[in-house]
Amino acid sequence: MNNSLKFTNPGGQIIISADIAGSDCRITIKDSGIGIPYEQQNEIFSLKAQSTLGTKNEKGVGLGLLLCKEFTESQNGKITFESKPGAGTTFYVTFKLWQDINKNGKYPDLSTNKSKV
Repeated sequence: MNNSLKFTNPGGQIIISADIAGSDCRITIKDSGIGIPYEQQNEIFSLKAQSTLGTKNEKGVGLGLLLCKEFTESQNGKITFESKPGAGTTFYVTFKLWQDINKNGKYPDLSTNKSKV
């Protein structure tokens, strides 16, 4: 979301949505920003990614998407994207849904779960 804000001009559009497909939950972040140059797309999730200035000259260090990928994958998730320079970028973050059906075929009642913090 931060990159969508950083690389979308004032008056642009950012849409955040979520949907369920089978046993997955997919979060989508779509913007009408400046997009990612084709020559940078293969390395966007690596240490080779170069930080670029945002639409208002915001600075970054080039680690944000790499960290997003690491955090997502550490939770057995997946992060992908589509981007067209000049037309915007869409990121997809997908996680498996938690499913635990008891012997009666019903989901457990979590309202009585008293976990200690």
